Amino acid sequence: MSNPKLTDVARLAGVSPATVSRAINQPAIVNAKTLERIQQAVQQIGYETNAAGRNLRLRRSDALLVMISDAPSRFFSQILMGVEAEASEAGYNVLVSNTQENPERGRRLYASIQQSLADGILTFGGHNQELGDLISNHPIPIVGVNEHLEDLPVPVTTVDNLSASRAIVRHLLELGHCKIGHVTGTTTLSSGRDRLKGFLSELQQAGLSPTWICNKHYNVEAGREAAEEWLCLTDRPTAVFCSCDEAAFGFIAALRRKEIRVPEDVSVVGFDDIPLADHYCPALTTVRQPHRELGTTAVRMLLERIHNVAASIPNQLLEGKLIVRASTGRPLAT
Repeated sequence: MSNPKLTDVARLAGVSPATVSRAINQPAIVNAKTLERIQQAVQQIGYETNAAGRNLRLRRSDALLVMISDAPSRFFSQILMGVEAEASEAGYNVLVSNTQENPERGRRLYASIQQSLADGILTFGGHNQELGDLISNHPIPIVGVNEHLEDLPVPVTTVDNLSASRAIVRHLLELGHCKIGHVTGTTTLSSGRDRLKGFLSELQQAGLSPTWICNKHYNVEAGREAAEEWLCLTDRPTAVFCSCDEAAFGFIAALRRKEIRVPEDVSVVGFDDIPLADHYCPALTTVRQPHRELGTTAVRMLLERIHNVAASIPNQLLEGKLIVRASTGRPLAT
């Protein structure tokens, strides 16, 4: 067919010209099956008027959106290095936005996605209502990083938090600790729940109960607050597992101001192995997350989803590694 027109595409696809126009300019608002028929019609008759027509066939903006719902941390910056390297290799740019748990920011981002300013989303913050609405209404490829998205059909890549937490407890038991406490991460997130579950499971297997559990967040301030609570205990744990390195730093710093020694008076373990962990005083025992691999794996999963939005993509569970340093030792003789 010479010089095919938009009406020719509409006729072949069995839709109105207005629907074809929407498919070209705002593909995210068009039903997935209808969009597929229009794409096939475009390819079959060779319809192309401008870059929008080409993008309809390729379904590419050459950009991926990384959404962070809370303050960025050193942990996330390490993962982003892997995201950017893998995306660049595949010919994609990476856009990063922090919604700061603000629904309006989230809505603006989703509006950008609907205008085809990005081909897919990597979300670092777990479930939120806007994300659920987006998935329900628009066939946009999404992959979760580090957190499972509750009740949403979104593939996720994360470290095996359960096994890593059990390894931490085994290490402390092998050192001779029987009174072990835990400063949790945010237990509304899957990472916080899984680390707590691993902690409790390993203690139970050893025939022990937790001496102390302090529910906090993933930041330095949480560690400082936990240290103040630990200082007020009458039966203090001789070892404390903090759910992230930054909380461990805050915990240790607050204790040192009270002349509590680590590990002589209390052993402390973190989680993540951010770059500062090896240079802290004392050097922090922690679980090394495969930061770069988490990023590269997430991008590969997202690109697979972009190429086939209906593809069944399994979750990817990566292994963490316990790194033993100077912040853990044998408990003082009682």
